[in-house]
Amino acid sequence: MLQTFNEKNRDLIVSVGGQLLPRADAKVSVFDSLVQGGDGCWEGLRLYQC
Repeated sequence: MLQTFNEKNRDLIVSVGGQLLPRADAKVSVFDSLVQGGDGCWEGLRLYQC
């Protein structure tokens, strides 16, 4: 199933390797063992400013 882009997700901040990065800068190397083996674990957190 092809997912369509949701505008609400345009400004996401993503944690990669302990760094918080804008969505456009969040990249994982194709040589990473999680990418090659397909055994990655994805976790999502939504934070709200109170």
